[in-house]
Amino acid sequence: MSAIEELPDAQRVVITMRDVAGCSPEEVCGTLDVSDGNQRVLLHRARSHVRSALERHWMAESHDHLSCQEVVELVTDYLDGALGGEETALFEQHLNFCDGCVWYVDQIKTTVETVGEVREEDVPPEAKDWLLTAFRNSRAP
Repeated sequence: MSAIEELPDAQRVVITMRDVAGCSPEEVCGTLDVSDGNQRVLLHRARSHVRSALERHWMAESHDHLSCQEVVELVTDYLDGALGGEETALFEQHLNFCDGCVWYVDQIKTTVETVGEVREEDVPPEAKDWLLTAFRNSRAP
């Protein structure tokens, strides 16, 4: 059974009309007699389900992929442009299927941008000590 066939009826009709047949949102709303907001929710849920199904299939079939843990371990090198071409491709391929890792990478980017604006002398000594202790403890076995 395909991922689209597994969807509830309304989601299946919306994703088929929008992404397979190329119908406009207005056409979908008219056919299903739903509001534009409802149509968008149904489409979002359907696409999320299909994306998850593709990810499960891709992860099961492919030995050339990164896990979420590997993305976490490589994120700094990725943002610094220090990964090789193949690792970068695998990293970005993972991001195409994993909304959680996209969110994580975006949060790290935001943190780096924000912290990059903080000068060391602006950090109170107690905060610096707390951060160093937390970092050391996170690395402990």
